[in-house]
Amino acid sequence: MKEVRPFILFAMLLGLAPFGNLIPEQPEAAPGAKLRTRILQQAESHIGAPYLYGGTSAKGFDCSGFVWKVMKSVGVKMHRSSRDQIRNGDGKKLKLASPGDVLVFTGTNKSKRSPGHTGIVHHLAGDTIYFIHSSSKAGVNISPMYKGSYYHQRFLQLRDVATTALD
Repeated sequence: MKEVRPFILFAMLLGLAPFGNLIPEQPEAAPGAKLRTRILQQAESHIGAPYLYGGTSAKGFDCSGFVWKVMKSVGVKMHRSSRDQIRNGDGKKLKLASPGDVLVFTGTNKSKRSPGHTGIVHHLAGDTIYFIHSSSKAGVNISPMYKGSYYHQRFLQLRDVATTALD
């Protein structure tokens, strides 16, 4: 390729080569990439907000109120309660998690396998998923989930709401 570049540059200068054919095709962004970015921007703007049971504003959020508010602000329709947020979007395997996906967990009693907590995938690093949520102890913050961790033991489902919102 290095040997061809001077020729291509010379041909472009002479107007003998069309510019469009010289630029390699770029892979398309993942479905919902722009929406996922907006979801994360909105979620991050609330970091540090306190926990408030039933809260849906910067004055305080509960977990599902936080997810609901973030998604509403970017035009994604969500149910308000964690019990119902498990029905939003399409389910997907945890190993396919993407930023902007919704994580659904049990409540604090992990033996009761019904929804009780939700959060939004923020980023992935190795085998760890970092997610942003409103917890009763720390308010809106980013927490890790890795195999065997507290949140991994409570994990129920991963929901893709960004791609579904595009349909």
